[in-house]
Amino acid sequence: MVWRYFATLLVCLMPLSASAALSVVVPVAPLAEIVQAVGGSHVSITILVPPGASLHTYEPKPMQMAAVAQARIYCSLGDVFDAVWVPRFRSANPQMAVLELWSGIERIPMTAHHDDHAEDHDHHDDAHPGGMPDPHIWLDPMLVARMSEKVRDALSTLDPEHAGEFRHNQHAYQQRLIQVDASIRTLLAPIPEDRRAFLVFHPAWGYFARAYGLRQIPIEVHGKEPSPRQLAATVRTARATGAQVIFVQPQISTKAAQSVAREIGATIATLDPLAPDLSANLERAARAIAEALH
Repeated sequence: MVWRYFATLLVCLMPLSASAALSVVVPVAPLAEIVQAVGGSHVSITILVPPGASLHTYEPKPMQMAAVAQARIYCSLGDVFDAVWVPRFRSANPQMAVLELWSGIERIPMTAHHDDHAEDHDHHDDAHPGGMPDPHIWLDPMLVARMSEKVRDALSTLDPEHAGEFRHNQHAYQQRLIQVDASIRTLLAPIPEDRRAFLVFHPAWGYFARAYGLRQIPIEVHGKEPSPRQLAATVRTARATGAQVIFVQPQISTKAAQSVAREIGATIATLDPLAPDLSANLERAARAIAEALH
């Protein structure tokens, strides 16, 4: 295949690095914060999906495939992107470890986000048969803490000389995430029970909603813009909730969200689930949602 040819060619042309850093590939920028926080100077990170692109549609470039061919670890979210690309990554680099960050986490089906807040937290790796699993597991800080433990263990296995440093770094990062979680709970606590629903175009915030007793109402239907009938139903639901803000993300068209906003007299605001400053972004999101729902 063409991508494999270019990956092999570029690897051959690349000079050997003098650094002993472990090469880690992540699909999206938020995961880079986790790896960097734990690995420190002992990791070198490649992010596949660039700013402004969508995880659901992106295809790695030849230079990125070259990085995959040299990587020691790939951090998997177990989503549609990985279902397509991880077999190709393994073919390009059979020695690379695939770290399943989602393992042991109860994943939410994308088509069931309206019930996120009602789900329990029992171990359940498989998505509901009615929908594909939501990959946005990094939008719950306590799930991020669990993922950081997996990163710590994987790095320690490959670089036991620095295992103590990885343990120290992971503990410090986990404490930061505990503070973020507490801050978010403080921000969201005053919201009345009858106002804890928020409108989004793309249902990326299901894990966040589940963690903090919120309900996200998506405009998008199964990854597509809604039909006129579906749009009308969304408008009725939005009016019933009294929503004044519709949250969109920079990677996706806002046309349908703008239509709903006009119908109900709401404003459009941006929440970026792919922002690279993961922990700070979660607090920003909480402040934005709290302001919208008060």
